[in-house]
Amino acid sequence: MTIQSTLVLITLIFLAGAVQASDQRASVSSCPADRPQRELMHCMSTEVDAADHKITDLLTSSIATLPDAQVSDEERRQARSSLLSAQAAWQEYREKTCTAVLLYLDDGDAGKLEYLDCKRRLAEQRLHDFDLFEAK
Repeated sequence: MTIQSTLVLITLIFLAGAVQASDQRASVSSCPADRPQRELMHCMSTEVDAADHKITDLLTSSIATLPDAQVSDEERRQARSSLLSAQAAWQEYREKTCTAVLLYLDDGDAGKLEYLDCKRRLAEQRLHDFDLFEAK
């Protein structure tokens, strides 16, 4: 199997999950599905923004609370740099993944809704990841 075939297969598997997840949106998203498209897109965009703000707050909090005891300034700088680098990589991953969903669905209103839902779902997963980080 070529690399290109493998990437296509991975993308299709992801998209199948995205379509299945979109069927569950009403139970996860607080946006009423029976609203006009424009209102629904605005609501979902607001949810994405809210999740992004939570992520930023958690990242800032994580950096501010790096352990003081037995950690050198250099180790603290490295930890801060690592967290910021990981966040930048995650943001790039989310944008590329959700853009692939948008392009796959042909860029219409349905594609835009799925794009926003993809960003929201991945942000919620990222928040869960921070919860795990904070629990340790």
